[in-house]
Amino acid sequence: MWQTSNSDIKMKPRIAISLRSVTTEAYSEVRDAISRDWVELLSDLNVLPIFIPNGINTPAELMDATGISGVILSNGNDVGADPVRDQTERAMVEYAIKKNLPVVGICRGLQFLNVYFGGSLIKSIKAQSPDEKHTGANHLVRIVDHKASKVFKLDEFQVNSYHDQGLTEKELASELIAFAKSPEGIVEGAYHSKFPIYGVQWHPERKGPSAGQDKAMLIDWLKLGQGVLK
Repeated sequence: MWQTSNSDIKMKPRIAISLRSVTTEAYSEVRDAISRDWVELLSDLNVLPIFIPNGINTPAELMDATGISGVILSNGNDVGADPVRDQTERAMVEYAIKKNLPVVGICRGLQFLNVYFGGSLIKSIKAQSPDEKHTGANHLVRIVDHKASKVFKLDEFQVNSYHDQGLTEKELASELIAFAKSPEGIVEGAYHSKFPIYGVQWHPERKGPSAGQDKAMLIDWLKLGQGVLK
């Protein structure tokens, strides 16, 4: 159980994190949700998560009131599947850019950032290339950028993978720079050329083969815009 004192809370960075939309047929309602893996990961990083509900009229007011120092765009839901979530995350990114706060997008989060900055997506990697395994499988990623090499300390490693939408350099927004790719050319990580914003296709919150690299990446991100991947 995550326990903390009031003095600890004052010291912790407050990080805004988006929520996935879940339809619950038994109750005929749409709910916002996040896996407990995220809570455990952020607790280990000594971060206080501020959950941003989808559909809130003014996400900026909530983020102002809680004094956030960074934004996480979490996983789940294809981009475009839930316009309410898309709108909420758009407002979160706009706020972060205005305040020059660091943003990290995870899986869907990377895809959303790519679309936000003018890129596009492959709607189904499997349909386009049946032999490529990116859903429920571990696979290799290669670091293709010198900045990222300084963070990960490796040129290639295995990551978990749970996505079918994705992108290659062809779909990558002009403002984003790819720093990790799969052997098949799927962009697995990208950062913004100007703002402290980046994303990855894999899931650092889930147990996987890249736990050490994930921790190094998130610690770099938590330097709040002063890390290598800024």
